Amino acid sequence: MVSNFLGAIVWAGSMVECVYTSGTLCNLRNDDHEVLWIDIKPRRLPRNFSNIIVGVVYHPPSANDNTMIEYLLSSLESLESKFPNCAIILAGDFNRTLLPFLERAFRSFLLNPVVTFPTSGDRTLDQIFTNISSLYTYPSRLPPFGLSDHHSVSIEANKPQYKTIKARDKRPSKRASLERFLLQVPWSELLSAEQTCEQKLQTLTDVINYGLNTIMPEHSIKVHETDRPWISVQLKHLIARRQQALASGNRTFYKILRNKVNRERKRCRKTYYASKIGDLHDSNSRDWWREQICGTAKTTRRELTSMLHQDLICEEP
Repeated sequence: MVSNFLGAIVWAGSMVECVYTSGTLCNLRNDDHEVLWIDIKPRRLPRNFSNIIVGVVYHPPSANDNTMIEYLLSSLESLESKFPNCAIILAGDFNRTLLPFLERAFRSFLLNPVVTFPTSGDRTLDQIFTNISSLYTYPSRLPPFGLSDHHSVSIEANKPQYKTIKARDKRPSKRASLERFLLQVPWSELLSAEQTCEQKLQTLTDVINYGLNTIMPEHSIKVHETDRPWISVQLKHLIARRQQALASGNRTFYKILRNKVNRERKRCRKTYYASKIGDLHDSNSRDWWREQICGTAKTTRRELTSMLHQDLICEEP
């Protein structure tokens, strides 16, 4: 995509869908300013953002700073009204006199400058403003492109962060087996009046650990850092199968899997609410509100079994 003055150019990979002819973006075109707006649609958008709007600016030294500022601010207002919660990346050659004004004006849009090094001689003329800077690496300075006297600036998306958590199979059948095991333990033989409190606690912890590790052994689960806490492995598997059916064009199988995903999603949310959020309404209203509204916060309450001994670990999946 190229602007009318050939001062703003955007290259996009063939795997990234780009839209630059929609009504809102077309209305932002102005023959007096060399600015190009596009709406990019990657395969997976960052959580909490509905769109990624990219703007490329070329502001020559002879251009008027005030009119450019007014144009950019009005354009950003139009974009935010049309695309609420959109991610914005505004990059280009802004010229030395324009940058200080933009840095102050863009604060109301939560757009922060990320380039901190000189891009032309000892001056920073090229800048990138964005409200998703945490999703990208620190910008790096590269050699000039072609015959340009400006350094190239490169930023890359951060790789998805995964974490491994320990979980146990807590189906009702497993819980019932653990209950039967604890009922059959000869506590009168294991615990005696001669033992100290520490020794009794250690014995109790060892027995519970043995039962948990035998009946409900721990297994590792890899989760994405942005996953909702109620998402299960089964739900992820169904979503992957649904997307494969959609990509292959099998509409009948896709609809079947879509319904399965919806049912599993509702079941996961209901189960998570019953086990994690429901009891917080009466005991801890602040945690209940955070879990109910945000759906991403993890409860800080410790399980009773994890308070028995420091070596006893039983994390939620």
